Amino acid sequence: MDVRTIQMGDCAFEVLGEGDTFLGLGGISIGDTRVRSGRLPLRFYTQSFTGLELSHLKLLGVEEGGEEVRVRLRATFRPLAVKLMRDHSFDPVHDTGDWDAPRDAGEAEADLVLRPAADRFGGNDFAGFSYCWDYRSGDVPLFYILDQASWELDGDVVGATVISQSSCSAPVARFERDTEWTTEGVIHWEDANSAANTVMTHNLPRWASHQAFDFQCRDSRTLIGVFERVDLIRSVLRREAGRGELKTFDKHITAILINSIILSHTHLAVVESRHGCVLNRLEHSGIKVRFDFSKSSDYISIPKRCCYAPAGHVICF
Repeated sequence: MDVRTIQMGDCAFEVLGEGDTFLGLGGISIGDTRVRSGRLPLRFYTQSFTGLELSHLKLLGVEEGGEEVRVRLRATFRPLAVKLMRDHSFDPVHDTGDWDAPRDAGEAEADLVLRPAADRFGGNDFAGFSYCWDYRSGDVPLFYILDQASWELDGDVVGATVISQSSCSAPVARFERDTEWTTEGVIHWEDANSAANTVMTHNLPRWASHQAFDFQCRDSRTLIGVFERVDLIRSVLRREAGRGELKTFDKHITAILINSIILSHTHLAVVESRHGCVLNRLEHSGIKVRFDFSKSSDYISIPKRCCYAPAGHVICF
């Protein structure tokens, strides 16, 4: 595996590849604070109603300079064995093309764009980065992009505390080595015959039954993820016992089939807080979240997620 580190201000990103294949982003740091372990590459997945799925991301190059870093990618699609849309009897539609060799069935530009970012919460200034997927295609319209990432303060989620208010999980969780935790709604069947499918609700909508930001802290350091504006995003978080990662799957859904999407994210990391434990401060002051509903996106724009690192302040919402 090839690893290239690119620097953007105080932020460092590992670009992972294998030959001309883009595997994803590996470890990420804001200043001296690592915010991803890097074991699971940060990348995206998608399918189309026309019966295709993403099969390969080709690394075309990295453009540095100006106000952004652009990782130029070409996405290749292949036919789904079973299409998303069913026939009018509601039976599955299977691919009937030749199966003796892999088939490419469409292409798109799908650049990963990194930009410096800053915001202000509770009178505190934060700075870091945002990243977005800039998707453009003439023949593969999409209706969703699934952003696959994991976020770990200091590069390991063990010992961190997470605040995640949702319908189906405890709002506060501290991760020990053997802690198993997810925001997925799981049904605990007493009937063994019903246990074949325990998933009641797989992903939950942000700003509804799932909170609109991600939050984890350890001692005086904090990592949070926020979105730029309100949109249709369904998410599921999962931590598996014995693993160092907190997986975050954010499914950005559009209202119509579109050939151009700009999907962006914002993450935040506090390096040190002179106020001591961030969680204790939040428990006493409460959490206030600010969103500008006037900035809700149209059908072709998806909100961004950024990472911020304030110098010596606690995060207050």
